[in-house]
Amino acid sequence: MQIAKVNLQMLGGITMASSVVARAVSGFVRRRDRAATEGRTTRVRAGRPRLAALCIATLAVTATTAIAACEPYPGIPIPPPTQSQPGPPGIKLFVSPTTGPAPLKVGLTAVASGGTGTLTFRFDFGDGTVVGPQSGAQATHLYTTVGTFHLTGTVTDSAGRSASETHSVTVSVPTPHISASATTAQIGQGVTLTATGAVAPASDYTWNATNPNGLSFRVDDTTTPTYFANPALAGVWTFSVDITDAAGAYRPSNKIQVTFTAPTSTPAS
Repeated sequence: MQIAKVNLQMLGGITMASSVVARAVSGFVRRRDRAATEGRTTRVRAGRPRLAALCIATLAVTATTAIAACEPYPGIPIPPPTQSQPGPPGIKLFVSPTTGPAPLKVGLTAVASGGTGTLTFRFDFGDGTVVGPQSGAQATHLYTTVGTFHLTGTVTDSAGRSASETHSVTVSVPTPHISASATTAQIGQGVTLTATGAVAPASDYTWNATNPNGLSFRVDDTTTPTYFANPALAGVWTFSVDITDAAGAYRPSNKIQVTFTAPTSTPAS
């Protein structure tokens, strides 16, 4: 904003110039009326150009004087124009996936806008895990427990201003599942069975089998998710596992079949 003063003398000149124009116009009107009464119009017409020139000159002087009448006060600095400051930061979170069985690996990317200076990011995954503050706008996390978690991302600028956004991540109970290192093996070679789908902490794996004669029984209890099956009876065996973990006791898996064949006999020489 420019601080200005009004020059009273110059304003007086503006007033005087305006009065001159007013008197000139008033005199012209009186002469015109008197000439019209006496039947004379020649001199009146001749006076019009002079009156117009007087009005134009007076208006030019008035405008110049008005501009000069408003000048900055001498010795008072004019402050520079105010520069607008960037607004506070904003943040948008992109999270994937937002649902799935445990263990669930989640990745996120934060997109920031606005703010001043260097931006830092902090990610709270809602299960006690916090990443940052850091300059990177990406992070990953593995959810190992079941539940709904509120993941919050926060961006902060150099001025200490911040913005946050929260997303929900739902981790469901996985279904126990077993797989075999082979579906066909000879007696004596054995097959490794591996269980997945346990919710930490898993305390027990109960392995079950049904032999070729249709007899079902428990073959082992382990605290690890693997079992080495090496029966002595040839035929088709069916295996499954019951997992006791944080999601419950004896949660059953799928069933898998493995065919065990008799060893090939070596002919006598």
